Amino acid sequence: MSQTSIVHIRDNPQPGDPPYPWRVVIDGEEKLAKSVEMRVPSLATLDRLPTGEIIRQITCEGSVSEIDGHLTICRKGSAS
Repeated sequence: MSQTSIVHIRDNPQPGDPPYPWRVVIDGEEKLAKSVEMRVPSLATLDRLPTGEIIRQITCEGSVSEIDGHLTICRKGSAS
C-alpha cells in the first residue's frame, strides 16, 4: 500500500495457531498480524466500537506494508 491510512492496533484475545497476536484495523478493514512495527508517531486511545464497547488501542497514520503477516507502518511513500 502506498496511500496514507488511519491504523488502529489492539490485542487479539484469540491469537490462534500460528499466533497472530495483533488485530489491526486499516481504514476500517481488520487484519490479523504476527507483528507490527510503527515508524510513525502514535497515540494510545480509548475508542468506542459499534457494539458500544470501549477499548484501548494504539492509533497512528501512515503507509502500511505487509510481508508474511508482519506489518510495517511508515510515513507516506517510505513503507518497505
